[in-house]
Amino acid sequence: MLRRYRWPGNARKLKQLAERLGIFHPGGLVDVEALPPAMRSAAQSERGGPIASGFLLPEGGVNLEAVESDLLRQALGQIGDNKSRAARLLNLSRDTFLYCLKKFAIE
Repeated sequence: MLRRYRWPGNARKLKQLAERLGIFHPGGLVDVEALPPAMRSAAQSERGGPIASGFLLPEGGVNLEAVESDLLRQALGQIGDNKSRAARLLNLSRDTFLYCLKKFAIE
């Protein structure tokens, strides 16, 4: 997140942030919640939504289609097969959700 941030105040702001984090988190791990709200909200708007909570892409990668299919099945199971509510749970339109169900041949 630090590398992707645009740093509108130049390198001086980066130095100030590093000093502040060093003071408040000495020797500890600094997580996203420790960053200034402006930096977190910039990351959210860049990604188009909330920051993924702790998910890191494994070095070997992932099978994105398997993940997508599993999420569709989980949403349907959690909601009780109500397609409109399951679509909302995944932040998808109902049409997109139905398209994905058809794509993965999910009944």
